[in-house]
Amino acid sequence: MSIESFVGPHAKIPIVIRDDDTNFFTRPQMLDCLYSQVWKDGFKVSLSVVPNQSGIDDGCIPPEMRNTRSDYPISGNEELVKFLKTGVDNKTIEILQHGFYHKNMENGRGEFSRGLNAKTNIEQGRRILSEAFEMEPKFFVPPFDDVSKKNLEKVIKIGMIPIYRNTKFDAFLRLKFVPYLIKSLVFKAVMKRYINLPTLPKPVNLKFGKLGISWSLPDRQFGRLTSFESLLDFVANFIERSKITRKPIFILNHYHTYFYDWESTITNKELFKTWLTMMKSLAEITDTWKTTFSDLYDRQNRIEKLRIAKTGSKISLESNDFIEDFSFRINGKLQRNTNLVLDDETMIATVKQVKPQSVSVFYEK
Repeated sequence: MSIESFVGPHAKIPIVIRDDDTNFFTRPQMLDCLYSQVWKDGFKVSLSVVPNQSGIDDGCIPPEMRNTRSDYPISGNEELVKFLKTGVDNKTIEILQHGFYHKNMENGRGEFSRGLNAKTNIEQGRRILSEAFEMEPKFFVPPFDDVSKKNLEKVIKIGMIPIYRNTKFDAFLRLKFVPYLIKSLVFKAVMKRYINLPTLPKPVNLKFGKLGISWSLPDRQFGRLTSFESLLDFVANFIERSKITRKPIFILNHYHTYFYDWESTITNKELFKTWLTMMKSLAEITDTWKTTFSDLYDRQNRIEKLRIAKTGSKISLESNDFIEDFSFRINGKLQRNTNLVLDDETMIATVKQVKPQSVSVFYEK
């Protein structure tokens, strides 16, 4: 009998949303316009917040403030900080640390693509966010999802959990034996290929590992998401796969792309319409767990430590932690048990409670 465990309680599909680039210039109304219905539908939003935004030439900054080269700590926007703290208190918003300055290197790569002052900037950024929100961020998101292996290790050593992209392209950029100049040339060539693709919200695959939480979309898929129609088709197929695998759905978004050059109202109406359609599709799935990175990572960590053994027809579960509604799929049938919920159609069994320092025992028919 093979056993496949699931991270979601009752094998529900975890859905986590990450929106990048919240910074000193972000108006609370921008986030509210985009997420008011999402919050009403019970979703939570993990915001990648820039501690000390640099005045660079980038769409995440209002046009009149680009190229100022000044630094703008998030604490300077009191209205935004108050809005975000209310969301944190209401458990509708989770704060992630998004780099430090959120700026590019001279070759166009992200600020954490090399060693430099990474450790100092990570720690200083965490202090800025901790003082502003009166809570210490647990997760670190590198700007542009560009981070070296050395800096991934530094994030973990500091005591934070990185969330980063990990495609074949990224794996190449993290190879230690490849000269930095060659990496820069390859990076520029790839960026040139995809520079005209629209920035679209999208679901991606999520993976837990020794170097934190990574996400990926098959390389060939990036080039295919060229229109709103192609995105919605991709989302529909992604949802159908997730209903079978019960693996997490990780949604990536950028709030400022809906407000062309920082207008006061949403200007990219087709994109917004597509976003609402996409989120409506996710809201209509019945078996979902709308969660945050913190709760998802904590549960995944506890389930990974769970010891599952099978001897003959006997299956035993042992854990050092309390786990509620732990689910696994089997290719056989189990005997009924008061601590077990069986779904004969999906072949999924759910243990109501796995208690710490005790053994839960079940038997195959």
